This record gives sequence, C-alpha cells and structure tokens, in this order.
Amino acid sequence: MVAIGLVFHAFFFLSRIFLTFYLDDNKTLLEGGSGSTWVMLEISVFIFWSTISFAMLTNLVLQNNLKKLADRDPLTNLLNRRAVFEECQKLVEEEKGTSISVLVLDLDYFKQINDNYGHAIGDKALQHFAQIVSEEAPLKNLFGRTGGEEFILALPNSDVQQAERKANYICDKVRNTLLVIDEQEIHFTVSIGIANATLKNSADLRKLINDADKAMYSAKRNGRDQVAVYNVELVFNELHKT
Repeated sequence: MVAIGLVFHAFFFLSRIFLTFYLDDNKTLLEGGSGSTWVMLEISVFIFWSTISFAMLTNLVLQNNLKKLADRDPLTNLLNRRAVFEECQKLVEEEKGTSISVLVLDLDYFKQINDNYGHAIGDKALQHFAQIVSEEAPLKNLFGRTGGEEFILALPNSDVQQAERKANYICDKVRNTLLVIDEQEIHFTVSIGIANATLKNSADLRKLINDADKAMYSAKRNGRDQVAVYNVELVFNELHKT
C-alpha cells in the first residue's frame, strides 16, 4: 500500500512538471499545468494514502501482538502448549520420515517451592528453569511450557541416545544450579521422559508426546531427578505395577 501510494504521488508530481514545461512554459511549476488543481489532488491522494497505510500498519501490529499473546506463555515467554504443538506439526510436515525425539520435563516437588517460599519465588524458579533449557534447545520454537511446571522440548533429527544424553545433561545442570533469590538458596530438580519415533502425521506426533509424558511419570515414580525412555519394557513394567 505504501509503494502504491508513492507511485501515484510520483506520477502526479511528474505529470505536473511535464504539463508546466511543455504546455505552460511561461508559468512557474506551481502555476503551470493547472497547478492549484494538481496540488489539491496531490494533497487529497496523500491524505487518503496515509490514512489507509496507517490503518493497515496499525492493524498488522495489533494482529502480531495478539498472535504473540495467544502463542506465548506470559511468565516464561516460551510458546504455550498449542503453539509448540503447531511448530512440531510443521516440523513433521517438512521433514517426514526423519527421527524426532520429544522430551517432557516436569520440575520435582514444585508445590513445595511455592509453599515454602511463595508463588513469586516459584515464578522466578520457572523462569530460571526455562532459561537453562532454552540454552540447550537446538530450535527455540520447539521448546514450550505446556502448563504449571511442565515443559516440552522437541529434538529433530535425533535418535534415542542423543536425546538421552541431552536430557541427562539438562538434569545434571538443573540439579547443580543454585538459585539465590532474596538471600534464599533454592535447589530443585527435574524429571524427564523421552520418546523417539519417525513421524508421518500429527496423529503420530500426539502419540509420541503422550509416550514421552508416560515416560516422565515413570521417572517420577522411580525416584525423580532422572531420565526415563519410553519403550516396550517400560510399558510392561508400568502395567505390572498397576
């Protein structure tokens, strides 16, 4: 819209120059070529063009801001559950037939942090954890907060061993990180579930995330502060416990 307005404005200006020099060569630029008429016409076009352009740009900014509010978790500024799932779907569509690992991460005993230190410090702990994992995420748009103290991280083009190394590294890093807030030292840990598969559609993606979630709960039941990989043995053990 801006470009179109500039083209028309240039057309009117050049037309007035042409009319003045070739038809009214005894008059000034403002007077020649029916100068006053052209000036009023240019002003009208400029006002109309500016108004429409400003309205369109304002609408675009508002749309972008609304999309960001809809896609982002306000506390950590990470993608929310819906948005990170959509990004994973795009990945599946673009890279069909490639191995993808999904990590579901859940902070251990997070309720105790809120109860002992207050929700404000609990929020800072979540932000700190999000920062730690963000530094290890190969693609920022594949890491998000899915709710409460639970997060999801997708690792494209990775096998189980690579995903497990990444998850153990995150586990160690979180465990060895001391968070000091208002002279209070806070330690926390994370349990991580891993699932890996070669995906072909969004239904496969939903199952993969669900499998990683099951593995995460298995890590919780087995003592927390550890990594669990979804496999046939894990399913058998969980059914046996049930």
